[in-house]
This record gives sequence, C-alpha cells and structure tokens, in this order.
Amino acid sequence: MNNDVTNKKDKKKRIITLVITIVINLTIVGFIAGRELINNSGDSSKFDISGINVWFLLFGIASFLVALFADFMKYKRMLMRAGGRYDPRGAFEVATYGKYADNITPFGAGGQPFQIHYLHKRGYSSGAASAVTIAGFLTQQIAFIIVAIVVLILYPQMLESLSFLKVATFVGLGFYAILPVTIIIFAIVPKPFAIFLRFIMKIGQKLHIVKDCESRTNKVVSALNEYVSIIKDMIKRPVFLFIVFFWSIVYQIGILSTPYFAMKAFGGNVDYFTIFSMTVYIYLAITIIPTPGNSGVAEGSFYLVFSSLEGGALFWAMILWRALVYYSWIIIGLFVVMRIAIKNTLKFKREVPSDRPLKIALVCDVFYPLMDGVIRTIDQYARELQKKGHIPIVICPKEKGQERVKLSYEVFRLGIFKIPFIPFNICYPFASIRVLRFLKKQNFDIIHIHSPFVSGRLIERYARRHKIPTVTTFHSKYYDDCFHITHSKLLSKIFVSMIVDFYCRIDVVWACSKSTMNTLREYGYTGPLSYMENGVEAMPIGDPIEFKNEAIKTYNIPMDKKKLLFVGQQIWHKNIKLVLDTLKELPDDYICLFAGTGYDEDDIKSYATKNGIIDRALFLGKVENRKLLFGLYEASDLFFFPSLYDNAPLVVREAALSSLPSLVIKDSNASEIITDEYNGYTEENNVSSMHNKIISIFESGKLEEVGLNARKTIPISWDEIIDKVVASYISEFKK
Repeated sequence: MNNDVTNKKDKKKRIITLVITIVINLTIVGFIAGRELINNSGDSSKFDISGINVWFLLFGIASFLVALFADFMKYKRMLMRAGGRYDPRGAFEVATYGKYADNITPFGAGGQPFQIHYLHKRGYSSGAASAVTIAGFLTQQIAFIIVAIVVLILYPQMLESLSFLKVATFVGLGFYAILPVTIIIFAIVPKPFAIFLRFIMKIGQKLHIVKDCESRTNKVVSALNEYVSIIKDMIKRPVFLFIVFFWSIVYQIGILSTPYFAMKAFGGNVDYFTIFSMTVYIYLAITIIPTPGNSGVAEGSFYLVFSSLEGGALFWAMILWRALVYYSWIIIGLFVVMRIAIKNTLKFKREVPSDRPLKIALVCDVFYPLMDGVIRTIDQYARELQKKGHIPIVICPKEKGQERVKLSYEVFRLGIFKIPFIPFNICYPFASIRVLRFLKKQNFDIIHIHSPFVSGRLIERYARRHKIPTVTTFHSKYYDDCFHITHSKLLSKIFVSMIVDFYCRIDVVWACSKSTMNTLREYGYTGPLSYMENGVEAMPIGDPIEFKNEAIKTYNIPMDKKKLLFVGQQIWHKNIKLVLDTLKELPDDYICLFAGTGYDEDDIKSYATKNGIIDRALFLGKVENRKLLFGLYEASDLFFFPSLYDNAPLVVREAALSSLPSLVIKDSNASEIITDEYNGYTEENNVSSMHNKIISIFESGKLEEVGLNARKTIPISWDEIIDKVVASYISEFKK
C-alpha cells in the first residue's frame, strides 16, 4: 500500500516537473519569437522557411541519431561488462530514459537515480545498476571535458568574442569536472565514504527517519562495495575503456554538431568549427543553471550567441536545434516510460520440454577428421545423448576428408572459405538459404555452442531471433591462443574482449572445471556461470594386457626403460619444452613417448635433436586407434602432462582409467582433480623441480598405489555427465 502511494506521489512530481519545463520553454520561445517579430516587422524573410535546405535538415536529424546510437552502444557494452548480459533493449531504454530524466530534472543532469531504479527492476544487482549508471555519466562528463579543452586550446578567440559568457564558461568547466573527480576518488578510497554513510544513517535513526539502521546501512554498503568492485574492474580493462570513451566522444560530437546543421538548414552562412566551438561554450555556461534540462536558458543563450551571425532564419534554427537535442529525448523517453510501465523484464527463451526426447544442436568451428580435446568432447556428447534417446546434430564447417568419417549421429556441414596461414576452415559468417532451411526444418529445442567463433556466432544469431535457448561451454584459454599467434598483449586483450562479448549473448554459460571458471572471470565475464565437468570415455572392450602388448609391438617400445608419456597436440604452448628439458636432465634410462601431431611438431623434433635426446624422445604421431592409445597408457609408468594451456584435459582422466598417475603443474587447471602423492602428482613449473620430482616418484615405490587411487577418484563416466547435462538443459529453461 505504501509503495502504491509513493509511486503515485513520484508520478505526480514527474508530471508537475514536465509541465513546468514545458511552460518555461514555451515562455522563452514565445519571448524570442515576439522579439523577432517586433525587430523584424518589416522583414518577413527571416520567418520564411520555404527555402529550407532539406539535406542539412536531414544531416541535423542524422547527427542526433548518431548521438542516440552512440549512447546506446556505450550502455550495451557496459551492461555486458557489469551484468554479463547481452541486453540491447535494456541498453536503449536506460540510455533514453536517462536523457529523458536529465531533461526534466534541475541542472539537466538528474537521470542517474531513474536509470539505477530501471536497471534494478530489470534484474540487475544494485551494484551493477549503480556502476553502469555512474560509469555512463562519468564517461559522458569526461568526454565533454576533453572536447571542451580541445576547443579552448584550438579556438580561444571564440570565447573572447563571447566575453559575457567567459566567467560562466570556466565555472561550468569546473562544475563538469568536480563530479567525475568526486566519483573517481570514492571508487579509489570507498572506506571513508562508508564511514560517513554509517554516521548519517545513525543520525537518521535518532531522528526517526531511518528504521533498522544497521540492516539498511549494511545493505547500502554492500551495494557500494559491489559498485566499487565493478568500477575497478572496468578501469582495469583498457579495451573496454577505449570503446566506452570512443562512443562517449561520438555522442558529444553528434550533439554538439546539431546547431551547425540547424543553421545551415535555414540558410545560415556559417563555419562548422565556429558553430561547434560556440556550442561548447554555451553548454559550459548553462550547466550551472538549475532549470529542468537547462530549459529556457539554453534557448536564450543560443539566440544571443548566434544572433550576430549573418543570414538565415535564426528563430527556426534555434527551434530545430532544441527540438533535436531536447524535445526528442523527452518524446522518446515518454514512449520508454510507457513501455516500462507495461513491462520491464528480459524476454525469456521458450521452455525446454521434459516429456519427450530433445533435439539438440552441438555447434563447433572444427570437427572430425581434425582432432583435439574439444572435438572428442562434442563427439561424446553426441554419442551419449543419442544413447539416451535424444537427437543430437553436430553443426560445423566442412573439412577435407569428412566423407571418410563414419558417425552414428548426423553432422551438418557449413559452407567455408580458406584464409592463408590458418590451418582450419572458416565458415561463412552469414546463413545461406540452405543453412536457414536446415535450421528451420530441425526446430531445435536447445543449441549448445562449443566455440565462440564464426560458426558459434552464426548459429547464436539465428537462435536469438527465433528464441531458441542457448548454452555454451568455455573450453580453451583463448588469450594464450591469440598471444601465441600475434605475440601482442593488446591484440590478445581485444580478442578476449570479443570472446567475452559472445558469452554475454548466451543464456547459460558453463565452464568445464572450477579453475576454468576463474579463467573466464579473469577474462572479464561477469554473467551467470555454472560448472559442468567433462567425462571420460570407457576403455575399449577387450583385455588391457593385449592392448599393452599391441602398443609395445606397434611402436617398438623398450620395456627396460622408465617410461614417461605425453598425449596431446604437438604445439609449444602445451609446455612441451619443459618435457624435453626435463628429459635431458634425467638419467639415460628414462624415455618419453609423445602421441599426437600438431603444427609445431617439426620444431619440437628439431629441438629434441639439437639437445641430443631424440633417441629418448619417441614421437609416435597421431594415434587414432583407441586400443593402441590405451595400450600406451598401460605400457607407461607416469603420465607427464605439464600443460598450463588445457582447462580440463581428458587425457588425464583417460590415463587414470588405466591406473596411470599424472604429473602436472602445481595450481594449474589440470591439477584441480589431483591431490599430490595420493591420486597423482603436482610440481612447480621449472626443470629442476620437475627433475627432482620424477626421480622421487620412481624411487618412492608408490606409483602403483597412486595409480589405483587415480582410477578410483578421477574418472567420471560420460553416461553420468550427460544425465546432468540433460537435467540442466531442462531446469535452466523451466519457466
């Protein structure tokens, strides 16, 4: 009941404010029009708009639309960063709602509380709502200060000609600067503010204004701490900051350019930079005027400043300018307010049925006949889903030799094109008629995307348009991939920022290990995140001893040596150099088997040859036969996998199936499932430590015991994992 009364009072205040604003504007505009009529009673040409230049009128409208688009893009980016959501409607509405509120509140800058309230009602946390709103205001203020300083440096003579605005201009510049400085100081040192807030709350309690002081204070302080945390995270993201400031500058240029186009539309013989700089000075001068949206004073200032310019219907130019930069926001804002009053929630995707088999798209950018951990994961998803009666379809780019791959489930191949120096195919970024027909015909219940690149983005766009629920799994360390190719931290950060943007578009995001969740958070993803681990495929049917003997015979493995095993792509950022350098330091009775291929394979072999260990480093190539692969696990003594790149390596779980313990880097993602010297081994990432650890492992006599513990504790069947996956599909999208 109290909320209804409060809402009615707030609505009444807004209506009164809007009426006052309109009255002020009509009074000032009427005064100017009357003055023009009196001063130009014998010259009707100044009110003749028959010769209006339509092109410049359109440019003026376009200038406003550019500003609107820039503000929308800025808030879209900030909502993705702070809330982890791709929410274009929310971005548009918070931008326009803020400008609407600015223009009906004193000083033309009171929209922030309205925006915070809007975002909170839309489902964003108090801290995220505050951070987005304050950051939006802060960047807009700073962008204007930058533009103003540039104008002051390049066009100081304009200010000299407007001497009556000189004092107000510099006061306004200070006024513009003081709020951003205060916000930044609070973000850097929030504790003094929290202490001050507690003091104010206690006073309020004594005056019987605030009830339950401690609870309310803790709630506010908690929201402030979240706000500060998000602001600090934003500051740490240079790519994000650049994009936000870029759109803020574009917004300012768009708004500040409208007077020029307004003057030109009505025949003004004016120079762009002259009008632009004068407009900056007007905005600085009127910022301290406490009327709603600086109404009245803005029109009067425009008239006074530009009345000395030659030619044109000045009155109509002023009306057009104000209509674009003031009344347009109010009109758009009123429509937004009405829509918010009807509904202000994120549209949910359709429900995933629980009473019938599901049709599931598994989307990736590489697939068989290529081979890596992600491909094997998708294959297991498809196989196990099919076993349980569901209908999985893998969607991936075409690949040479695909016709030789025989699978029990359907694979739909996307059209491709080749890019030089990239070892895999890229699908076309836009859906062809063939692809659209296929997707429409299948009518998927859910789309599970395993790659944030071209294929994933293509199918995600289709899913969003047709409201199909989407899930994605974070598999790889994309920053490392990009840095390995570009050797540029900046390009890698830009690349990762684009990856995070993709994850913000997805309804449900999973990580394949708990440490991988931390990696994605470090990349800047702030949205909802769940943990869905990978399983391990059961050993092939047959006798493990026969697998072992077959592998020994096939690869001519010497059984009188201590055997380390590495299974994975032959690429340097799997930390293979550490394997080779450690092998070099070990006694001659140690060998290492390398199963797999990769684009660094030749360099790796050359490095082994150069260091004199090629006779102890046995490169076996690609092992496609699973019986032979498990034979290698059975024939080896220790699985040496020091990769810092892999998030949740399947090979560690496979090795455990054969009671083969793994040695991994301490605190790496791979070490998450290993307890040192119980079900595996962990060690520091350096040659000396690894050398000593391996010697100690073989001398301890506990390899067999640790291997048995690995088999008991590490492998989880895909059958069990897929049951969890399907249950999550249904529960995540249950209305």
